[in-house]
Amino acid sequence: MASVSRSSGLEKGGDDLKNFKIQEEYRQFIHGKLDQLIKRHYPRRFVNENDAEKTHRVEEQENVLILFRKLREGVQASKRKNEFALEVYETSLYLSIVFESPRQPPSIIPHLIPHLYQTATCPQPLRLTTLILTLLYHLGTSYPSQTTFFKHLKSIPTALLPKDSKAARWITMLARSLRMKNYAQFERLSRITTLSSLLGGPIHGFLSIDSLTNSTRAQASQEYAHGAILTTLDALRNKARETFWTVLRSSYRELGCTSNSGDTKEWISRSLCMESPLSEDLTLESEAWLDRKAQEGHTRRKEGVEGRWIICKVS
Repeated sequence: MASVSRSSGLEKGGDDLKNFKIQEEYRQFIHGKLDQLIKRHYPRRFVNENDAEKTHRVEEQENVLILFRKLREGVQASKRKNEFALEVYETSLYLSIVFESPRQPPSIIPHLIPHLYQTATCPQPLRLTTLILTLLYHLGTSYPSQTTFFKHLKSIPTALLPKDSKAARWITMLARSLRMKNYAQFERLSRITTLSSLLGGPIHGFLSIDSLTNSTRAQASQEYAHGAILTTLDALRNKARETFWTVLRSSYRELGCTSNSGDTKEWISRSLCMESPLSEDLTLESEAWLDRKAQEGHTRRKEGVEGRWIICKVS
């Protein structure tokens, strides 16, 4: 089907996606493609995915995002601002983040925030989740700079995110903990349990095949939203980890990491945000981390002492 923006109505079928009924049919077509993609690739995304499988997954993901882009163009051209339009834009955003497609979110976010959330009169159950997601997204993509984050925060009307709300206070504290390199506070604030409390319910696992294939479109949208939150949070914690590691290198001469030093291991794990929100398979072990850093010249094992690591100072 021709893209609205590329056909201007001159190409045969170019205006089809301005028709509400065809939009609904096209959305169902995309659902089928997405269902196949998840069934085929997501059981192996984090475990045992080889290079060829990853290439195929990324190609299929990009194809799905292209279909969503065409549908968004049709929705925008038809000036549709109801529950259907909201779901299309929200799901497009969630999947573009889950699929790690950097070009898409910047073009989607302005249509949602504040435009569609202010003009759509339908229920907006995922609005708070989306607001938090976009703020986390800007914190992560521009890290360590927070200029884009604050610009986006200021662009959100107080009617959508009151300045004295729990969510606004939380995201402000999270950003401050990054600026101040307060790794203990950042780790606490960026836990899944903290976000679950903020959103008023549990954040489910990452794109569960059973839940997606046996759910309504609204339930699937929530699943995609949770997947996007986890993806964004994991990326932000990964970037913060490298900064916090520099702080630890400057503060400590050596670290202990033996089977008997459980408290130290746990402290290292918390300080460096080693627990992955995405998957247990991506969670790092303290000793493995120190061993990897030895290969980078950041640490070395202390001779004659098992489980002790000398910290090589930042030059």
